[in-house]
Amino acid sequence: MASTHEQADFTSIKLRVKGALTGEQPKRLLSFISNERVNQPKAITFSLQDYLVQVDGRVE
Repeated sequence: MASTHEQADFTSIKLRVKGALTGEQPKRLLSFISNERVNQPKAITFSLQDYLVQVDGRVE
């Protein structure tokens, strides 16, 4: 078992954290968009930062 989310080999969080650090969207994961909009692309309507805080369980 991984001691941190960033070390977890079989979850998307490792790719999300790596992508956040490098400023790149992982190609095989849906992107995040903060606000819903007309004709929006297929994406997760949640900000990446909010997602990372939620996963970490701490309020920054």
